[in-house]
Amino acid sequence: MNKLGTEATATLQILLAGCLWGLVGPLVKLMEWAGSDAASTSFIRMAMAFAIMGVITLAKFGPSSFKLSRRELIAVIVLGVFCNGVYNLVYSLAIQYAGITVSAVLLNSAPVFTIIASVIIFREGIGPRKVLALLVNIAGCCLAATHGQLDLASLSVLGILCGTASAFTYGMAAIVTRLSGPGTNAYVMSTYSYLFAAITVAVAFRPWESAALFKPEVLGFGFLLALIPTSIAYLVYYKGVLKMRETSKVPVFASVEMIATALLSTAFFGEALNAPTLLGIALVIFSIGLMSLKRKSN
Repeated sequence: MNKLGTEATATLQILLAGCLWGLVGPLVKLMEWAGSDAASTSFIRMAMAFAIMGVITLAKFGPSSFKLSRRELIAVIVLGVFCNGVYNLVYSLAIQYAGITVSAVLLNSAPVFTIIASVIIFREGIGPRKVLALLVNIAGCCLAATHGQLDLASLSVLGILCGTASAFTYGMAAIVTRLSGPGTNAYVMSTYSYLFAAITVAVAFRPWESAALFKPEVLGFGFLLALIPTSIAYLVYYKGVLKMRETSKVPVFASVEMIATALLSTAFFGEALNAPTLLGIALVIFSIGLMSLKRKSN
């Protein structure tokens, strides 16, 4: 496959992952209605995803596939502990101390960290078009996430720090994935990252102390959460990132998650799409199109 075809495939895979991530919000809400808490939800998601991907990887590639190079091992540990485990912890704390809307706004600054790291580590160029796409994307995501209503009264220093940390850990996922090397098996990467993430969440939250962990309804919705917007979505995402030539584009393409979340919330829970939300969706679409444009060759 030529470079243009590979790039197009990578873009479609990242867009698909973003669409699947749109199911996270509705499924988490269903788990909450069934009696789950943040600790139980995070642990069930990571532990079940590890079990699902472990079985699939074993059946598809055999036991020998679980052998990793030193570079790959470091990458999956960082992905699991830092980009999944710590991310869940600090984002939960951000919601607790700063509120949902402020946390969502801070989380949507993740592309800034990805682009800065891409410039420093991969020497990627950053021109006016990419900067404009980034700014438009952040504005659109913030509008779509907050519906144009930002509760400034809930601001706190700890909440802001945790929200910024969640954006940083989320934004580094694409960087760490690419650093693992183009030959990395995405199935194996997913399996190990969920293992280390589950361990991190277990140590931080002690989810076994919650009775919700053993409720059948919680486990049922948790399985769907672990299967569709976690195992399948991240597998497709890792495959896309490993083929993407410009890592700085990844979070902008993945922001289609905001559109999927807004539409699914409207479909399943009857949440209204007000004018700021629709404007945010339009801006996200525009930013994705802008980021997709190819630079003209001299």
